[in-house]
Amino acid sequence: MAAFSLSELNKIMRVNELLDGASVTITEAELYEMARVRPKDSGLSCMLFVSSKTYVNGKHGPRIKVSNIPDTFSADDNFAISITHEPVLVAGKCKFKDAELENIFDWIKVNYEALMRYWNDQYESDADFYAELTKV
Repeated sequence: MAAFSLSELNKIMRVNELLDGASVTITEAELYEMARVRPKDSGLSCMLFVSSKTYVNGKHGPRIKVSNIPDTFSADDNFAISITHEPVLVAGKCKFKDAELENIFDWIKVNYEALMRYWNDQYESDADFYAELTKV
């Protein structure tokens, strides 16, 4: 993963779009509290957004957001799935076929331990998190 300055990362991630259009400033510490999982890292056809409990500040429990738009994350077109041993859709509308949704559920099950460690801020770096992920 390439190193970016804070201002570059803010531009690249288009934070205001990730957070439903809210205008925010991200601190250096907060940069380590969210991760984008690209298709090449998951084996899925979609982009995933994983956050930590610190980042969401008690707004919800462990979950991932899934973009309905390939190769990008859309704040306007996504859905959320619980990070549990039996994942369920918890918010938004999934536009994928049932088989692809099942693949996402399977990916969460296979990567449950790594996802929960990320949720609980137990990684020194996002690179450590990515290294533990298993593709489906």
